[in-house]
Formats: sequence, structure tokens, C-alpha cells
Amino acid sequence: MENKDLDIEKKMDEKLEKLLQPVSPNSTFIANLQEKLVSRANVSIEYPNYLLIIIILGSGLAVGLILVIFINRIIRTLTGKNRK
Repeated sequence: MENKDLDIEKKMDEKLEKLLQPVSPNSTFIANLQEKLVSRANVSIEYPNYLLIIIILGSGLAVGLILVIFINRIIRTLTGKNRK
């Protein structure tokens, strides 16, 4: 029984050796990787543009107000109710 297990293990080792062949990496890749790992990374923090948000919200409110006034005038004209 033990011989059988050793034989199976030996066959598996042989198959793995055939499948897994070591690869030597490119030396420039290794040098670049080492440099990136050792050097300090450049980090830039981007802050949100609040002015753009304010302009978009203000424009939306202005367009909404204009639409409400326009629709109100149309309704008054159709129903015949004027402020005079």
C-alpha cells in the first residue's frame, strides 16, 4: 500500500515538473519593479470643484423658476384669470 502511494506521488511529481518549467524574468522588468518598490510614489489629491456644483444647481433652479412662471402665465391666459 505504501509503495503504491509513493509511486503515485512520484508520478505526480514527474508530471508537475514537466508542466511547471521555471521562467527567468526580464532583467529590465526586475530593475523597474525594484525601483518602483523602493521609490516613493507620487500621490496627488484632487478636491471636488464646488463652483461647478453651485453653477449647475443655480442653473437648474433658475430654469425651474422660469418654467413655473411660464406655465403659470399659460394657465392664467387659458382660464381667463388676470391680475388686473
